[in-house]
Amino acid sequence: TVGKVFRQKMLASHGCDSRVNLPVHTLDLCLRGGWVVPSWETVRTGSVQLEVGLRAVGYALQKHAYALERSDVTMTLQFTKNKLNRLLLLTELWHGPISATLYMPDVEAEWIFLVKFVQTNHEKLANTVFHLVLFNEATYKEGYPFNYLRNLALDSVETDFAFPNDLDFMPSKEMYSTLLKLLKSTAGGEQMRNHKSVYIAPAFEQLLRSENEADDHAFARLPKNKKEVADSYERKQVKVFHSHLRLAHGATNYDHWFSLPEDAAPYYIQHTKTFEPYFIVEKRYHGLLPRFDVRFKGFGGPDKVSWIDELDVAGYQFFVLPNAFLVHMNHDYSYRPEHSAVPRGPYTSFKRHLEELYS
Repeated sequence: TVGKVFRQKMLASHGCDSRVNLPVHTLDLCLRGGWVVPSWETVRTGSVQLEVGLRAVGYALQKHAYALERSDVTMTLQFTKNKLNRLLLLTELWHGPISATLYMPDVEAEWIFLVKFVQTNHEKLANTVFHLVLFNEATYKEGYPFNYLRNLALDSVETDFAFPNDLDFMPSKEMYSTLLKLLKSTAGGEQMRNHKSVYIAPAFEQLLRSENEADDHAFARLPKNKKEVADSYERKQVKVFHSHLRLAHGATNYDHWFSLPEDAAPYYIQHTKTFEPYFIVEKRYHGLLPRFDVRFKGFGGPDKVSWIDELDVAGYQFFVLPNAFLVHMNHDYSYRPEHSAVPRGPYTSFKRHLEELYS
């Protein structure tokens, strides 16, 4: 393909040696100045082969990866190229490690754009590791592979704790430091390691001033702490995320959350049907964390709900953080594959799978 030819040209023109200390079937490509383009291997998912960039990291990222503390928390993301600028906004609020899967076509123009983007913004991306999944016309028509992309980002987390997030959700300003303090405490960290617990960040959505409000303007108006989000909620500048779907986030109990001081302990809630919160989960020690089911593709399906359903069946308990939250920024719907509808069949078979697996 054009992309393969371009990668070979990059290899030759920058004098990178792909034969030294590399696994079989991989190819390391690099640029002067220390920017590393991915190692590659072909993996199979369903009936389609995808080439996956396992590591596309800046030079600073390599040093950072070796300095990570195991008690740290890594945010995981999946998105397409049109969200890259939003990633830069997110890094202004989240100063921890990020494992990000980027879904992009394997064409030369896309590679040139990506290389320039990372070179230009390498300081802001110093804590971000990219994993690239390349699509062609056939994979594009199969629907957006949310869960495959999520699994790839999650599998690459090297810290004890992971935070599977979506790039449209911006964390409160002190969320990362608050989480570190909680997870490094005996009560917080051991609760998650020993009792299959997750910590939920309540999700809100921002009400736009206009349909075409620019990202940087919307970002500037985001509430940064609990007092600001409470004020914005009262002024109807934000609302509970997907409040029209009562069960999606209703179990979080927002009235109780608003009533608590920021130094309160996380509070327990019960899982409910179609519940789809965003939360921090222990990933490293037990190796028991269920994976996202890759049968769910396309928009509007139970791709995330199915995973949370399995966590519930597997015995996970749900706690809500009293001093952290997320705010959803408006969507860019420019990527909506024609074949994005999700049939109900996979969810029926998924429920049978849960019954068989967990008796």
